[in-house]
This record gives sequence, C-alpha cells and structure tokens, in this order.
Amino acid sequence: MRTHYDVLGVSERADSATIRSTYLRLLQIYHPDHNKDPLASAKTSELIEAFTVLSDPVSRAKYDSYLHPQEHSQASKESSKHAEPSPPPPSPSPPPLVVCQFCGAQNSSLRISQMYWVYSLLVVTRRGGKSGIWCERCRAKQAAVWSSVTGIVGWWGVPWGPIYTVQALYHNALGGKQDRAQNAALLRLVAYQLYQKGEIKQSLETIVSSLKLEQDKATEDFANSLRAMCPQSPATPRDTFRLLTALPSIAICIAIIFGIYVTLNRPTGYETRYEPPINTAPPPITNKASASSRDNVNELIGSLADAVHQNATVSGTHQEGTTTITDYVLDREKYDYKDFERIAVQIEPYLTDAAANRDGFASSAFFNAKIMELSIEIENGIDTGENVQPAIFEFDSLSEDPPLIPWLDSSQYLKPYQILKAKLRVVSRYYESNPSQKPTDEELGSLKRTIDTTHQAFEQAQATGDSQSEKTLAAEHDRYVDQFNLLVKRHNQIIAFQRGLDLAFNRCLDPKVLMSRFDQVNLTSGSDDFPDAPQNK
Repeated sequence: MRTHYDVLGVSERADSATIRSTYLRLLQIYHPDHNKDPLASAKTSELIEAFTVLSDPVSRAKYDSYLHPQEHSQASKESSKHAEPSPPPPSPSPPPLVVCQFCGAQNSSLRISQMYWVYSLLVVTRRGGKSGIWCERCRAKQAAVWSSVTGIVGWWGVPWGPIYTVQALYHNALGGKQDRAQNAALLRLVAYQLYQKGEIKQSLETIVSSLKLEQDKATEDFANSLRAMCPQSPATPRDTFRLLTALPSIAICIAIIFGIYVTLNRPTGYETRYEPPINTAPPPITNKASASSRDNVNELIGSLADAVHQNATVSGTHQEGTTTITDYVLDREKYDYKDFERIAVQIEPYLTDAAANRDGFASSAFFNAKIMELSIEIENGIDTGENVQPAIFEFDSLSEDPPLIPWLDSSQYLKPYQILKAKLRVVSRYYESNPSQKPTDEELGSLKRTIDTTHQAFEQAQATGDSQSEKTLAAEHDRYVDQFNLLVKRHNQIIAFQRGLDLAFNRCLDPKVLMSRFDQVNLTSGSDDFPDAPQNK
C-alpha cells in the first residue's frame, strides 16, 4: 500500500523540516496553477493530505501506529495513562472524483489521452492537440472529430502536411497518445474511489487494468484483497470502441489511397461519356476477356488524349463568370503525325473485335486518331511544299473502310467529313502539279533587306545627280517590291487557308476522345468560310 511517506518521497524517520520543505517543493511542481496535467489536481490533493497528517506530531504518531501496530502498541498503552486527550486531526479534503470529462462515466476504460490535429496550406503547417480524461466511448468520438478535421485540412502543406497528418491519424487511431505511468496512477485512484463507493467488481476491473500498464507491489496487494471480496473474475473489456476509435483514421487513409490510385490510373473520361450513334445500340459485355479488350481501347484513347495535350499551345485565357478558362490552339506545326499513326495502328485490330467495337467505340477512336494524323500530314505538307496527294487519298478512303462504315454513316461527323473531303479534292487539284510552298520568314526578311539596300542606293544616286543609275535602281527597287508583295500575299493566303482547313478538320474530331485532358473544349467555333487554296500565279 502506498503510504503518505511514499507520496512525499521521504523516509519514515524524516524530521518536520524535511517534510515541510519537500511538501513545498512538490506543491510548486504539481499545483494546477503550475502544471496543466489533468491529474495535477488529484496529485495536489494527495500531497495536501499527506502533509496534513505528517506535519502534526499527534496525527503522525497515530498514522505511524497504524503502519506499525506491533512496534507502537506498548508505547501507546504507556502514553495513554498520562496523555491528555487531544482533538482529532483536521480531515483533509478528499481528492476530486475522477470521471470522464464528457459523459461523467467512471470505469476501467478511463485514460488520459491526447488527440492530435493538423492544419496546413501550401507552405504553412500547424499542428496541435487536445488532451483530457475520457472513457472509451468518448475517445472514439474525439478520434472521429480530430481525425476528420486532420484528414480534410491536414494534407495541403509541403512538405510537413502529409508527414504530420499521418502521425496524427496514427495516434488518434490508437485512442490518442497515452502515457502508461500516468494512466496506471489514474486507474489506481479510480479503483480506490470505486472501492469507497462499494463497487467492488468495477474496482477490481480497474485495478487489473492498472496492473497491465504498470506492475506495483502495493497495487497487486490491493488487487488480491479485492479478489478475496469478489470471487468472480473481472470481465474482459470488449474491443468494440477500440475498433470505432481506429475507424475514422482507417477510413480516411483508405479514401486517400483510393484517391491516389484514381489519380495515377485516371481514365480518359471517354468510356463513361461516350455517346454511340443511335443505330449502334451496345449489347452487354459477356466475359472478362471482352471487357479487357474494351479497356485496352480506352487506354489507347488515353494515350491519344495525352499526345494532343502534350503539344497544345496556350493562346491566352478568358473569363466565364468568375472562372478563368485557359485557351489552347491545336497548332499542327507542333505535332508529328507519326505519333498518331502509331496509336491508330494499335487501335485498328480492335475494329473487328465484337466487344471493343460493340457500339462503334473502337471505330470512333480509330477515326479520330486518323483525322489527327492526316490533318497534321496534309497541313504541314502544304506548309513545306511536300506532296500531300497520298495523305488526301487516305483521308478520302476512310469512308470506304468496312469497319468504319456503320459507325460513320450513323454518326454526327459524317456531314463535316463529307464537306472536308470535297474541299480536299479541290486542294488536290491545286497542288497536283505545282505545290505551293509558304514563304518563310527568312525569305521575306532577306527580300525586305534587299529592298532597303536598293532604296538607299537609289537615294544616293538621286543626291549625286546620276540619272542613269537612278533610273536603273528605281526599276530594280520596284521589281523587288512586287516580288515581296506577291510573297506576302501568298503567305497570308496560305495562313488563311490553313486556318480554314484547321477548322474543317476540327469539326470532324470528337472532343470527348481527344480533349479529355482539358477542362473545356470548343473545336467548332469560328467562321464557316473556307477560303480557296492559294495559287502560285
């Protein structure tokens, strides 16, 4: 049993001065004004009780006789003959009743626990905790509250946000951070208070829980005495609330892992948003192999969308209400048609797969890959003066590909495709014998410098009165100016033609296939005009 001497940490032979100085020193440490520990008040009451008894010689003598009855029995008999009766020592105030701070329960599940929370944003991360004496039910509630707060606002700071959040969720899942020695002392006090109330069985359960945290000879003796009074073994605590305490942290971690998985394996969005033509109603998928082939096509669509997004050119931003939208341009000079050709070759075998193409799914992906491939090849070929006849012929023959015919004939892209096909036939005739090459900036710059040089020579001849040179240089200057204006005109015609060609190609594309990496897409805006192909003459 823990004695008053043990509470003060002095020997039974200590004098009054030692007892007083020790008491004052410990009071400075454990008084609630100096110590925020939840048990500080109980510890202070214990110190006051011990000092009250040991500071008074009479009450100390009686207490010593209680501790060592055989040694003091004879002295007590002799002193009782001569001693005047003395008043009983003042009764110290009992320590406060230790209960759950929320529900007022007093049982073996009480623990001093500290729950953690984390708040972070960008580079700012704050963490803290809330401590108290709670039963298992209230600990589960506290864990749910602080783990939820941490799970929502704790991740968004770099680098400490995720680190502190994981630590907080771990401690909260265990019921908060708990000091074994403190909780063992707490349970000893709770067990004694339950014993005083006559709740022997609950007292035994509590003292057994204390021994599991910290072994103590006096506590074991107290437990044995309780066992003698209560033959029934204490009930084993259920793990229901322990699981509920851990559940919020587990749920948040599962949600985070799932979010990371979805982010790393995000679908293109095309599978769920794909709208098949009305005449191609999808039959059900019957087995895993069929589902796998469709997933493969969807993965290739993801590669197709990535290829478009990778080289899309940002042209600016615009406001839609309070939302800022980034504007992109499909500048085909930035792309290599071979990238899309490779993807189209991988999709093509699935055109005859009944599951992958059951509603025109693979046909749509293949058609869009080919449109991107051929539009890049044709437009860049016009730009550089290369022969675009093979690419135009391949574009024209898409409508004759048997796997594509059912899907294309019933899709919304048939009419734009037919309009573009007619225009490309005109382009084919223009460039069949004499391809038009767009003048480069270097060519225009070189000719402009020649014009400037000729004009300076003309002004110099005019200043010196050399009429023959003046006449020759004026004719030469005018000839260079005519050449420059012709090149600029052809340059502008080709640019206008390419813009119209861009729009015509874009109208044949499905944004859900190619633009799933963008927030918003509008491929069909702009003028309906389609300028004629520029000529060299």
